[in-house]
Amino acid sequence: MVRALAITIGACALALGASACATTRPLPSLLFDGSRPASAPVRLEGVGVPVIATSATLVRDDAADERRASCLAAWTHRRPAGAAVVRVTVDGESVTFRDALEEAIVGCDNAGGPREDGQRWCGSAIGLLRAGRLSDPRLDLLCATADDEPLAFAWIEPVPRARFVVVEQAGYAELYRTAGALPVRVVTRAGVDRSASSASFRISEHAANGGLLRRYELEVGVSG
Repeated sequence: MVRALAITIGACALALGASACATTRPLPSLLFDGSRPASAPVRLEGVGVPVIATSATLVRDDAADERRASCLAAWTHRRPAGAAVVRVTVDGESVTFRDALEEAIVGCDNAGGPREDGQRWCGSAIGLLRAGRLSDPRLDLLCATADDEPLAFAWIEPVPRARFVVVEQAGYAELYRTAGALPVRVVTRAGVDRSASSASFRISEHAANGGLLRRYELEVGVSG
């Protein structure tokens, strides 16, 4: 049964990196596409675990990136307004773009696990905008790792001053740069509860100099 959207943002009881909710895994050495991740460009206040920088690319031309082209092909009735943001993380990749014909944000999600009929993308999302902001983070629980560990994708809308969004994983954290004035599509394997169709993300947002702007836990359920 699909549960109604539920979002809770509050102060984390534990500092980022101190969670014991997930089993610590070896520090990944590669991103999902096989590239080597960069280190954090600045010191991130309040982050006490190793940080892996995810990649973010602004793409305007279909011919410039197969991922953008294939995502648009999956949304044949949608047309992008401005550049799409292609993100690659440790466990997956995503494409996010603004719909030119409707007040909406559209995206595609991918990971190493199985998908229906061999499709390019294991998940997708569309979120309506109200007064310029998403009505909900559009949680996607359809993707999994190659060893069938469940993943959760969701959009984060950081505060205007934020240049980096940091998502806690098990024993490390992933850094996302803001890009294209679009919500940041993040992914986690920690805090996923498929039985409840929900996931929990432990997040901090940082200014350009790495200063901590806010830290919170986002709990979100699949919306109907």
